[in-house]
Amino acid sequence: MSLAIECGATSSSVLYINSEADPPLDIKRFKMGSANFKIMSSVELEGFCCNIRMKLGIHAPVTRVGIGMPGIISVKDKLVVEDMVRKIWPKSTSWWVGSDVETAMACLSIPPKGGLKVIVIGGTGSNCFGSDGKSTIKIGGFGHLLGDRGSSYAIALRALRLALRESEHSVSLEEEKLTHPRPESLLSPIMKRLNLDSIPDLVTWSTNATKVEVAGLAQTVIEQSRGGNALAQGAIAHGMSELAEDCIALIKKFSKSKIVELGLTGSLFTKNDDIADMFTKLVKNGIDSDSVNITFTTLHETVHGALQCLNNNNNDDNNEDFARMLIKMQKSCYDEEQDAPASGAHTEVQLAEKILPVYLGLPQTECRNPNSMNLDTMSIGEAVDLMISEESKIYDAIAKQKPQIEILIEKVSSALKVGGRLFYVGAGTSGRLGILDATECPPTFRTQPEMVQGIIAGGFSSVSKAKEGAEDSIIDGMDAIRERFVSNNDVVVGIAASGRTPFVWGAMYQAQLLGAFATFLTFNVKLDMKIKPDLVIAMDLGPEILTGSTRLKSGSATKCVLNMLSTLAMVRMGKCFENLMVDLNPANQKLKQRALRIVMLMTSNLGSVTEEVARPILIKNKYDIKTTVLELRKLNS
Repeated sequence: MSLAIECGATSSSVLYINSEADPPLDIKRFKMGSANFKIMSSVELEGFCCNIRMKLGIHAPVTRVGIGMPGIISVKDKLVVEDMVRKIWPKSTSWWVGSDVETAMACLSIPPKGGLKVIVIGGTGSNCFGSDGKSTIKIGGFGHLLGDRGSSYAIALRALRLALRESEHSVSLEEEKLTHPRPESLLSPIMKRLNLDSIPDLVTWSTNATKVEVAGLAQTVIEQSRGGNALAQGAIAHGMSELAEDCIALIKKFSKSKIVELGLTGSLFTKNDDIADMFTKLVKNGIDSDSVNITFTTLHETVHGALQCLNNNNNDDNNEDFARMLIKMQKSCYDEEQDAPASGAHTEVQLAEKILPVYLGLPQTECRNPNSMNLDTMSIGEAVDLMISEESKIYDAIAKQKPQIEILIEKVSSALKVGGRLFYVGAGTSGRLGILDATECPPTFRTQPEMVQGIIAGGFSSVSKAKEGAEDSIIDGMDAIRERFVSNNDVVVGIAASGRTPFVWGAMYQAQLLGAFATFLTFNVKLDMKIKPDLVIAMDLGPEILTGSTRLKSGSATKCVLNMLSTLAMVRMGKCFENLMVDLNPANQKLKQRALRIVMLMTSNLGSVTEEVARPILIKNKYDIKTTVLELRKLNS
């Protein structure tokens, strides 16, 4: 009853073997989101492990666990992960925790005495690792700022810079006024991939893009390279040359090793045979073939290496379930179904049949408002009066949902108190309003950004520009929840004005599978729901004055509900005294002055406290209002 987990910067692989099952050797394999020890909080690490446990089934017996994860370097790192494994799988009795390089190394055949095993990782990041059984040497792997030569990130970044330079150098004076690239340039397909229209948009994207998001552009560069684009070809050649130089330098450090088993892993190699061939030729050209014999192997799947390391660690080479597993694994990696998202073999169509609600009538959001039939001919004054009248109706509808809103506030405040998180999920206006409320929490309540998060269909670029079709994928919604390691400590609020947004339902469905409390906020009361969220807040606001424009009354009602939810949940967490925001984050002069004003109000009963007395103490305490007030009261006691 063994569990093997191989983590990566883009996705993770899980292999479960139960030799005591009926039928014998129950093998389960599936994919999960990315995981890197160095960039995960303890909450995210626990959520990642909990998600795997939920996917297996909470009652699946697990006695042995092996985990290979990027970012694990020290013994302390390993102990942290091992403690988490024991917590999530308390009946487990043996464990192995190490780096993803170690698991890949375990997949190579053992060379003759004096031989060398080398692993080259070419994925989101990069690394070269060698061992002759006595010594181990690593070259690279210092992260995307200092290392990762030849990685997807490095290739994509170089291509971006070259493409932008090409665009700047090649345009005429007349074209300089334009902000979009030439269609034939390398920049054009990159911006199309990002759904961006202008170079300023690209600059904005780059300031917020994660390492994984930048690395994701490498496949576009590879496609353009195959189409003959010289800049793309140059970026790839440069990256492979640098990575090959690292590999050659590593092999030469083991001067006595004449036989080398070299394994290639990472998506650059496993998904692109031409890239693997290019790298192989570069290494061969840099090594004297008369003195060193190198065998190259592309390791398409290395999760079984985690199990091999577990067995070696426990002197368990003859373990029966491992032996049987290797026989099956000889047929190699995942088939198309197993390489699908963790939603299993379900397609979008199958998932839609399973979870999307059915309209019982035309949603009110799509009906015509009889009061605005002449909107196009009304005077501005009449139209303003109508909008005020229609907007005022939302408060009666919200008041009718008071019991449900109270329940949600209690759930959120309870979750946040124990380290849980609140997620808003929506598309279009609903997604933007969720992001707006989430981003206001850190400055208002001094919360960590991850405590309250907004998720919008289509990702960051959809905040400022609509992305066609982004809301139509159930699987994307499910992935958005998995990627954030949502667990039973969290609350997920799905927002869909018309009630049937696939992305939102995918997110809520996955959230419930992972044990989170799922709430649905909608303005369509005519729904037959196939799956039941834990809480439903459904309001009838009547038709919008501009038919179908849910950014109007539906948007206002959404903002009102989210305001109540985040504000009152934070109040219950002690971030308010009377009606003062005592945990604000003074990120600018206005807020610093407000912090001082709050301190003065809270110490007004202490006659000797003046602004001149309070200000230096407040600054010393880094504008922590509570600490400052306590110190001032102590000084005046």
